Amino acid sequence: MRQKQKTDSHYLTNATLTQHVGRIYLNGKNTFSSPWNVPKRPPEQLIPLIYIPDYESFRNDLNTQLRYSTFWNVLGIILLCFCFPPAALLFYRNLRKHKAKLFENYIAKGNHSFLKGPRAQALLESMKCGYDDHLTVAYIDILYCENAPPPDGIVVGSPSLPLLLPISGDGSVLHPFTLDISDVLVSSVPNCKDLLKFIDREYFLFLAQLNRYLRSVTLNPIHKREDLTELRV
Repeated sequence: MRQKQKTDSHYLTNATLTQHVGRIYLNGKNTFSSPWNVPKRPPEQLIPLIYIPDYESFRNDLNTQLRYSTFWNVLGIILLCFCFPPAALLFYRNLRKHKAKLFENYIAKGNHSFLKGPRAQALLESMKCGYDDHLTVAYIDILYCENAPPPDGIVVGSPSLPLLLPISGDGSVLHPFTLDISDVLVSSVPNCKDLLKFIDREYFLFLAQLNRYLRSVTLNPIHKREDLTELRV
């Protein structure tokens, strides 16, 4: 199910975008060697809205649940590779999907204790979640639902430029690099207050062309300076 089609209350939508103040991207790629994990500290612009000790407890609890039981999972994949290789790929994707659902359910439970504000604590609607179709990029969206004006430096509503939009995928055949157009924050860029003209058509044509080029990009390891120089040529 693509992000723009998700209508449950724990996803960011075009309707709740008017209350959006920031996004926390999880580190990692949702793999055995690089599981998703909540950053050690939230983005600086969101700190006026967050109780740091409670955020740390939230981070530690969620990170524990997002780690893989590496030994048994790897053993299962190795056995499936010997018995029926296609099943190993399906098993691995199901493991990643399970972690994505676990993350989704954790946010949906309403553990918003690290957010300041009476409405954030009472209504439990100030934190949303999302992840891409490749199950490689996950994020937590923070909304401002209070009646009082937001603290200085907090911008509420449509995104402001410059805007960080990570590329999803891992460069493989099954999961090529893409910019997730179904992400509400990505599709809302034409509504940025900083723009001087309408760019709806041009922007989505640009995204389509960008994703076409990104699908042909492979992940090349960089071990020394010569490798980086070669990539630039």
